[in-house]
Amino acid sequence: MVHADDPANFTLLAAEFRRQMDALSRETGQDYVLSVSLPGGPDHAEAYEPEVFDHVDFATVQGYDFSGPWSTHTAHHSNLYAPDFDPRANSVDQAVRRYLDLGADPGQLVMGVPAFGRGWQGVPAEDDGRGQRAERAADDDYDGPTRPFDQLEEMDGRRFLDEESGAYWVYDGDEWWTYDNTEVIELKGDYVREHGLAGMMVWNLDMDPDGALVRAMRESLD
Repeated sequence: MVHADDPANFTLLAAEFRRQMDALSRETGQDYVLSVSLPGGPDHAEAYEPEVFDHVDFATVQGYDFSGPWSTHTAHHSNLYAPDFDPRANSVDQAVRRYLDLGADPGQLVMGVPAFGRGWQGVPAEDDGRGQRAERAADDDYDGPTRPFDQLEEMDGRRFLDEESGAYWVYDGDEWWTYDNTEVIELKGDYVREHGLAGMMVWNLDMDPDGALVRAMRESLD
């Protein structure tokens, strides 16, 4: 939120879109869907009013970018729950609950999942690189120190799945990368079904050229 009027203005914007789309529906007989994309940070829910959910069909919760090149220590950027090594960390679950508490219906919320990872280099080996102070972010790759899913799957290094926190990482003794693989997607799909959410979306398709994550999403929601 940049200005104090931003929450109210965003609600007014959504309401105006809804008004015009409903008017168009009456003309054409077609239904039109209005969706918004909402950030997953711990302070972001304060930038929205509960009334915004009266006007939208779906709201995507961005379940990623919880950590990145701005972080001095390695940390998962799209974990489903806070991991044991960092119990105060943000998580997809917390982001979803913040919007539910704000007034969203579960059937309106779409869980956003990343088809990219966040990486650091100069990472100590303790705890397989998790929660360690890194020398710096990984070198620029895809739009900064990120790497697409298909390339992450081909990296050398040891691989780890934390089923409790719904997080995955690869560590080669120097570089540490965290991302969602198909096993994490399965865990997140279980969460979506258990909590009655509307579904899942991925950012973005060109990072998953073979469609492995999209197929995992589909299978996890069946």
